[in-house]
Amino acid sequence: MRKWAALLAAALLLSLLTACLTQSGQEEEGARLWFITPSAQQKIQVTPALASCPYEGQETVSGLLAALLSGPPADSELATPIPAGTRVVGWRLADGVVNVEMSDTYAALAGIDLTLADYCLTLTLTQLPGVEGVRITVSGAGHSFQNRRVLRAEDVVLADEEKQGEENFEKTS
Repeated sequence: MRKWAALLAAALLLSLLTACLTQSGQEEEGARLWFITPSAQQKIQVTPALASCPYEGQETVSGLLAALLSGPPADSELATPIPAGTRVVGWRLADGVVNVEMSDTYAALAGIDLTLADYCLTLTLTQLPGVEGVRITVSGAGHSFQNRRVLRAEDVVLADEEKQGEENFEKTS
């Protein structure tokens, strides 16, 4: 039964790779924009929740933020986790950390939706030279958004390596 589930998950994953998914270990030219996949939109847990697509604009904090807030390309199946109407109030780079202040619509996010939005911003911005982390705050939000920790790209788990190891072990047994 587990093998069938693994095969089904693999087939579903292959069908999602039609647009923009970046494979780890694959070298890409230029920056990429990170968005959520259809599986994240539908709360399906068998495929990656985040995927990227190429960015061809100016590789600056302002350029990447503007493109990310504009949403994914129309020809992809990706979606933005950032609420409509959200805008960047301001940003500042200090000591390798980009402090991004979003408008109050970002405060509507909670739970996994907030995590996905935070890491789309983090994975997008930490590609820039000199950017090691991202702190996101919200203009006019309460205490919960004011003292947020620094998010780093290496904090993101893009695959369940432990489960993959278990599946590889079962195949060899």
